[in-house]
Amino acid sequence: KRNIKSYALYYMCGSSWKKCLIINFVNSLLVTLLGIVITIIGLNLVKVFGLLKNTVITFGSWQMVFCITLILFNLLVSLIMPIRIMKKNTPKEIIATNE
Repeated sequence: KRNIKSYALYYMCGSSWKKCLIINFVNSLLVTLLGIVITIIGLNLVKVFGLLKNTVITFGSWQMVFCITLILFNLLVSLIMPIRIMKKNTPKEIIATNE
């Protein structure tokens, strides 16, 4: 939602709303992928140092399915929110708001 003003500026400079949505999706995808990479590195470091030997914390197939579901939900919401805001407001109104 914070990037809507940037997309309105892109639109006023000649980009289409569709291209702005693609920029938004790629941004969300890159942030999500970076989070996945950091999590995998963290889990591997914890395994290497043996910090989970005395715990019952595991990461199995059900946890992976749940994480993938949350990732897809996050990407879906990151597409729906800008579409709703862009349809209701003009680029000038979006830039003028002080949210």
